[in-house]
Amino acid sequence: MALCSGGMIERGASMQAIASWEKMRCGLNQGPCLLDYHVDHGTGSAFVQTLAPFLIGVYKYAYFGVGDGWGGPGESACAAWLHPYPEYSEKLGEPLGLANATNGTNGMSYTRSFASGTKVFVGQFLKPCANPTNKRCQNSGSCIFWSSGRVSGNATECPLPADI
Repeated sequence: MALCSGGMIERGASMQAIASWEKMRCGLNQGPCLLDYHVDHGTGSAFVQTLAPFLIGVYKYAYFGVGDGWGGPGESACAAWLHPYPEYSEKLGEPLGLANATNGTNGMSYTRSFASGTKVFVGQFLKPCANPTNKRCQNSGSCIFWSSGRVSGNATECPLPADI
């Protein structure tokens, strides 16, 4: 990294890995490292499953890039890269601090709030719930509760926005 001004992480990186880039220094001048959090084939439901963890760890020099592979015929070659996801139009604002990590009985969960009022939740539940009928803790929920009232993700797998 001595000569680079940044790097890229592929999807599936942990929130800790994303956040660790904020402290890294790159290039000959040892400036902040630019981070491209790249998601190939991140379309459809995979989009939010990747955007939510990115927002948990995002920092000033981090960028989100999503695509659907490197090739394709004609105009469709860049369709995923240039797709106007509705999430791109939502208000976010500055993070209101670092993400909060909670190690609960069902695994880790992460939350983060932003100046616009947007709230993000990502749960990495490793064990089944004590009460199997409780749908809010059976899966790894990834939800973004936008300040507009719109929800990205499956809200039945996440806590209520008031609890974040």
